[in-house]
Amino acid sequence: MARGVPGSLGAGSETTDGGTRWSRLPGRRADRLLALVLVLLVVALYARTIGYGLYLDDQHHARPWTWHEVIGTFHGPFDPLGLEPVYFRPLVVVTFAFDWALWGYRSAGYHVTNIALHALAVVMVFRVLRRTTVPRWAAFAGAAVFAAIPANAATVVYISERSDAMVAIFVLAGCLAAARYADDRRRRWLVALVACFLLAVGSKEVGLGIVLATPVFLAYRRAGMGATATDATVSA
Repeated sequence: MARGVPGSLGAGSETTDGGTRWSRLPGRRADRLLALVLVLLVVALYARTIGYGLYLDDQHHARPWTWHEVIGTFHGPFDPLGLEPVYFRPLVVVTFAFDWALWGYRSAGYHVTNIALHALAVVMVFRVLRRTTVPRWAAFAGAAVFAAIPANAATVVYISERSDAMVAIFVLAGCLAAARYADDRRRRWLVALVACFLLAVGSKEVGLGIVLATPVFLAYRRAGMGATATDATVSA
């Protein structure tokens, strides 16, 4: 495809610099608006959980954490008290420690954190779907279902289950980083992908699944883009 001569194109023309940014601006605004709607949906669905208390092993985590204990979870068990099974989830412990510093024994603050993490995971689902050939409305619908599906309710209601939201956030962020690297081959996206891998594994053991999730996502995205290009060629 021939490129236009600088200065001879209209304001809405597609170019490789400023024109592309201007032409994409309305779409980006729409995506941001829909992301905000998704956040409000999560708040509307789960705001009542702020008044909930602590449940079962939540009691083990909503407590004072020393720096020695927090650092120890990066090379030792998830629960230094020995009350929980031996997991490797140091980043979740970091969030518990921050919650304790902010809220103490007030359970409402811990639930606010869970709501915020779930909302971020929902937005990440929307963003990942938008990086494919899925229409905007379908991406929004998929993310809305992810927000409301009962299987994900425990991630918000149960403080100890925030690990699910955290690992989802980092795996999905890794998919986005992989897509950006596939598009422009900039090393910073490869570095971001490696960072997402480490953060996902540090959130929950299933974070290792990012090794499979990213190539599957890229293959699906590539297949969708190829089908779209073929349809466009046939239509032309």
